Amino acid sequence: MLKLIVTGIAIFSFYLALRFLFSKRRDDNIIDAAAWRRAKSFTEMLPFLIIGVALFALAIFFLSKLGINAGGLFQRLLAIFPLIRGFLPF
Repeated sequence: MLKLIVTGIAIFSFYLALRFLFSKRRDDNIIDAAAWRRAKSFTEMLPFLIIGVALFALAIFFLSKLGINAGGLFQRLLAIFPLIRGFLPF
């Protein structure tokens, strides 16, 4: 069931990415600096959040298929944080 959900999210995300890339509107190519600086609403950020979550879930799925323990990998990544903290000057 989980594979079916992940596959559905991946297909939906792929559809959103293709729709964004192949948009026929010419105004999409022009970036207004004032509009870019304003805070983005949740509905504008939702496709990017869905794609990010889908890619993260897909990465976890393939890591487990390759024999890499995702929990152990995250524990090793979290162990690096004190090292980074030691390099900070404040």
